[in-house]
Amino acid sequence: MGGLWKYEDGSNLLLDIAKLFGSNFFFEVQYHLVESQANLNKHIIDLSNHYQIPIVCGCDSHVIFPEQCKDRDDYLLSKHIVYEDESGWFFDYPEEEDIVERFKRQGVLTNSQIKEALENTNIFAEVEEYNSRVFDTSIKLPSVYPDKSQDDKNAILSNIIWEEWAKEKENVPKNQWNKYEKEIEKELNVVIETNMADYFLLDYKVIRRAKDLGGHITLTGRGSSPSFYISKLLGFTTIDRIGASVKLFPERFITKERILEAGTLPDIDINSGNPQVLAQAQIDVLGENHTYPMIAYGTLRPKAAWKLYARAKNIDFDTANLISQQIDQYEMDLKHVEEDEKDSLDVLEYIDEDYRVLYTESTKYLGIISDSKIHPCGYLMYDGDIKEEIGLVRTKENLVTVMDGLWAENYKFLKNDLLKVSVVELIYRIYEKIGLKPHPLPELLKLCQNDVDVWNVYKNAWTMGINQVEQRSTSGRVAKYAPKNISELSAFVAAIRPGFKSNYKQFEAREPFSYGIPSLDNIVQTKEFPQSFLIYQENSMQVMAYAGIQISQTYEIVKNIAKKRVEKVLKYKEQFISGMTKKIIKTENRSKEDAIKVADMTWKIIEDSSKYQFNCSHAYSVAGDSLYGAYLKSHFPLQFYEVFLDMLEKDG
Repeated sequence: MGGLWKYEDGSNLLLDIAKLFGSNFFFEVQYHLVESQANLNKHIIDLSNHYQIPIVCGCDSHVIFPEQCKDRDDYLLSKHIVYEDESGWFFDYPEEEDIVERFKRQGVLTNSQIKEALENTNIFAEVEEYNSRVFDTSIKLPSVYPDKSQDDKNAILSNIIWEEWAKEKENVPKNQWNKYEKEIEKELNVVIETNMADYFLLDYKVIRRAKDLGGHITLTGRGSSPSFYISKLLGFTTIDRIGASVKLFPERFITKERILEAGTLPDIDINSGNPQVLAQAQIDVLGENHTYPMIAYGTLRPKAAWKLYARAKNIDFDTANLISQQIDQYEMDLKHVEEDEKDSLDVLEYIDEDYRVLYTESTKYLGIISDSKIHPCGYLMYDGDIKEEIGLVRTKENLVTVMDGLWAENYKFLKNDLLKVSVVELIYRIYEKIGLKPHPLPELLKLCQNDVDVWNVYKNAWTMGINQVEQRSTSGRVAKYAPKNISELSAFVAAIRPGFKSNYKQFEAREPFSYGIPSLDNIVQTKEFPQSFLIYQENSMQVMAYAGIQISQTYEIVKNIAKKRVEKVLKYKEQFISGMTKKIIKTENRSKEDAIKVADMTWKIIEDSSKYQFNCSHAYSVAGDSLYGAYLKSHFPLQFYEVFLDMLEKDG
């Protein structure tokens, strides 16, 4: 309870607090070599002796090692913070012998008092264990049917899905019904076998309520959740992954193995134009005190760390600005990568080689906590009382739970991400302006098929307000490539990522590209995109499945290859080469020697492409958002610009 000493009645107030806390109250002494601390320690010793209140040693630690004080000074300098005189103050986290030596130099405490102050710090090892499910690692998944058994909840979800399918099947060719029903059953079995019915029922209720309240929910999606067809039936997306021209794998979203072995929850990020409506819907569904925004601890990310370093070291403006722009591209790409793939992006790959050593000097500032604020999109969902069991705190004008995303992840709480995405709001508001209900994506694709006006938006770089291609550099590239269908547009979105740059010119020029291995090329190529670039993670998953590896395992293998986890990849490499060799011998009538060469080469292709591969369902989603804009702009330009300019004005 620092700061009370400066008040005239501070000592009396502390004595009252000491009576309240009894043996859990200590006076803190510190070892700084300044007169004010020495005088305070003398006063504390007098009070301690008179009232028999024990003393404890405290460290005013801002850094761990003394040499890091220079980094702290640089940080303060970058923030224009100057403390007049810090000589004699210690800001490190010292060893015990250093503490003893400093107290002796200060000359206030006796040897026995120094020993007492240090030994009393051991009380923190004797704290009684706090038994609360908040701190165990069991999955804490709230239920909208808390009084129902798991079997009952599974049945409720099944009934909802099949009822929705009965309505939706009218939009599906009759000769495809059997195929769709098999896929629905397969996905539903994964949900039931992993005991995740509660998760889908909760989001189903929340999204339905949000729509009733006027919520603008994405027509496409984010991340891998559109790879489940039941996501469409439950209203999370309008994407039909079974009928999509781009191959979407349900295993990319969840598998029984991933959920049960890792003990994790599925992750459906909900893009919205007005997420505050979704937040209210969560309260309406779960009740007061069962959902709150989460706290976010702002840490210095690469750009902020670089700016801090550049200011502290007086790096010339042009150099500092150039590196900042390159970091901007990295951080933009990072936004489009799912959480479990973020560490596959390396910021150094975005920075010119001449500046990499200079940039590396700034990395010591990464991760410094700079502030706390409301999480930009994360909400805690909990069946207990968040206020009572976890706690709330006010950050500026917002009331948030003290739990952050890392705590939620480690202790298996449900975090719902409600992302405000301006393109979603743009699409809905334009449809409202023209008096039409938004087309589901499959309907939009039919409308845009062979519609020259729509695709000319890309060909002529009329891309202001068009998702993914609005920036000048990207608009020029999309004009050169001139996509003609959703498959090409999705591929373009994935191909413009920096990791694909070595193949991009060939891609943009539409030069034919294949590996000359029919068994491989036929897997990857599609009618709308007859190229063999392994742009998507799902492409590698396809090839591995072809080689006999279970599809449920393939996504983990792709991730492990990208992260260079050699020990986890090796056994699958052997399995892949063996399986691919047998497949090639059988399907292409090659010799065993040739087949092994092809299998080896294919594995090498997968390894090389893993560093740039993109999540196909996410590429398909953002390409869909882009296509909505192109359709509306080409057919309803007045309404498009009226809404677009109004949104720009309101955003400042």
